[in-house]
Amino acid sequence: MKNIVIAIVALTTVILIAYSVSPDKNNQGTKAESSDDITWVKFDTGLKLAAEDNKYVMAYFWRPR
Repeated sequence: MKNIVIAIVALTTVILIAYSVSPDKNNQGTKAESSDDITWVKFDTGLKLAAEDNKYVMAYFWRPR
């Protein structure tokens, strides 16, 4: 029983320490508020820019249900 209590206290301590040192704990799950973070372009424009800079393109498509 004593080992279980020690394990629970240790696990709780580790979780609390990890949460307290997270780099952006106040803005988790929020979208970028600044337009400096991402420059959005249309798909065909993005393909052209990627080809000019010899870069890959990552596209994410979704639709509401």
